[in-house]
Amino acid sequence: MFKKIVVYFIILLFPMAVSANVFDYPSSSKAISQKLPPLKSIACKFTQEKIVPNSNVVLKSGGDFEFIKNKGVIFRTTYPINAISSYKASQNKRVNSILVAISNKNYSGINEEFDLFYEKNNNFWVLGLRPKKASALANQLSSITIKGDININCIVINTKDSGSTKILFDSN
Repeated sequence: MFKKIVVYFIILLFPMAVSANVFDYPSSSKAISQKLPPLKSIACKFTQEKIVPNSNVVLKSGGDFEFIKNKGVIFRTTYPINAISSYKASQNKRVNSILVAISNKNYSGINEEFDLFYEKNNNFWVLGLRPKKASALANQLSSITIKGDININCIVINTKDSGSTKILFDSN
């Protein structure tokens, strides 16, 4: 229990460990691929909060997460309902393709769609993705922020119309 409290404390303080905004640090895919630690397959718990725009509504869910290198992601939601969203599901295809590309250090597709930003402070790193103006995603997506140390700890997806989704991963 104490270990979980420490992990959540670190996750809450993590944004303070690096600067206030990763989008102040433009980078290239080559530089990021050299600095980002190799991402491995992982199975862990996740919690998710979706903030509905123009309201005070926060939708919370959680369950089990699995990232299989070279294949993708599976979310097994256990609350508030039981559901499985595999990496083949349409709503997870974008997250899946980004995580697989980052884990394989293959940024060609990401470079076409996104401007890249990166910051590292000690063992903590933040990768920011902002859709390029000419990208088809620019009308729907504001940004994606991925935070981690040896594993990904947090993903924040900010959309233009449907709010913000924050996913926290607890690998302990």
